[in-house]
Amino acid sequence: MWSRYAGDHSGYCLEFEATDHTPFFGAAQQVKYGTEFPVVDFFTTPKNEQVDLIFLTKFKDWSYEGEWRIIDHDTGPSVREYAP
Repeated sequence: MWSRYAGDHSGYCLEFEATDHTPFFGAAQQVKYGTEFPVVDFFTTPKNEQVDLIFLTKFKDWSYEGEWRIIDHDTGPSVREYAP
């Protein structure tokens, strides 16, 4: 993941411990890996399923990453501060 998400080895990568005591990181959701590209019909697919299909689904060849993602519906994109 480092070479793709950290600017081809020119950025940095942070690792966080996710537990029940860290509410923000505890909300992380596991990415699902499959063999077929998800189909999302914005008129008939329920909104919560749209989010899962679009943001939490990747092709199976990426499964070695074991990726988890946080989707913050309440705050949205912003700068965050984390306790040490």
